[in-house]
Parts: sequence; C-alpha cells; structure tokens
Amino acid sequence: MGLAADSIITETDAPEPTDTYGRSKLDAERLLAASGVGYTVLRPAVVYGKGVKGNIASLATLAKTPMPLPFGGLDNRRSLLALDNLVAAIGHVLESDAAQNETFLVADAEPISVADLVGAMREGLGKPPHLVKVPTGAVKKIMKSFGREADWERVSGAFVIDPAKLMATGWQPSVATHDGIVAMMRAEAGT
Repeated sequence: MGLAADSIITETDAPEPTDTYGRSKLDAERLLAASGVGYTVLRPAVVYGKGVKGNIASLATLAKTPMPLPFGGLDNRRSLLALDNLVAAIGHVLESDAAQNETFLVADAEPISVADLVGAMREGLGKPPHLVKVPTGAVKKIMKSFGREADWERVSGAFVIDPAKLMATGWQPSVATHDGIVAMMRAEAGT
C-alpha cells in the first residue's frame, strides 16, 4: 500500500522518492521535460484490479481468511486507483490539449480507510467484514514481534493523493474505490 504522509499530496509537493526505482522515474520525468518534446506525466496512486500484486494482494489474501482481522479501528485514509480509471486517465490526456507538458497525480475520487478496504474485499467475496477494533499500539507490537513492523507502517499510515488538477482538465474517475474493490474481489473469485 505504499508510504505514509501527514498531509494531502498534490503536484506542488516536491517528489521524494524513497528507492532506486522511484528516483529513476523522477530522473526520467526531468529528462523528458528538458528534452523539448511534448509530454504528459501521470503519477498514479497504488493501482488495483484483477490480478493485482503487492500490498493490495497481501491484504486480499488476508481478507480471504475466515478469521476476524484487527483492522476495525483503522480510520486512516489511503488513495487508490482502479485500473479502469487509470486507462480512462491515459485516454483523456492523450486527447487533451490542457494536459500537454503537465504532470498529474491520478487517484480515485475518494480515499478509503484500510478498515473499509478490507470490508469491501470481504463484501466482494460474499463474506461479512469480521473486523475487530484492537488498540493500534497492540497490533503494532504484535507485527513487530513477527518482524513485520514495516508492513504495519504501510497499512496504518495515511496517504491521500489529490487528483483535482487532472479532474480540472475534464477527467472524472468513473469507478468509486469501494465498488472497484468489490468488483476486483468478485473477479478474482470468479463470481
């Protein structure tokens, strides 16, 4: 699910890549902007859809278990991006003069809490949410005891991206995060 940030991320925030991959993407953006060739840069939030990988896939695996999960108290907000919304954004910027030589953050219209995310996953599987409220400090200690403290930090932090700049050019995400997560899980389950 990525990093955490204390404030809402916009295009005016200086990029702060945390790994070699992120730094190489930023270098490529800068080289492209300096090249004199027309461009549009899209910086997507974590993308989800059928066949998802990474942290979303890990949460989906947890959601598939029958056990209650200790995420009921997580009200942190995280921006995600439905694959269909990303495809629509790409199509939009290819046809939009307002997108020329610009950089845009791309995310679903509304962020979602991790509790609501797991609840939507289980809804897509036809299961009740089965989320319990456990003090976050206790969950953090348990995760740390299993050597999974970094996983906890990724799940428990807020990371909200504001897609308003792209939306101002006329792009509108058609898939709401909750609905997209439910659909993803149904597709994975073959229902």
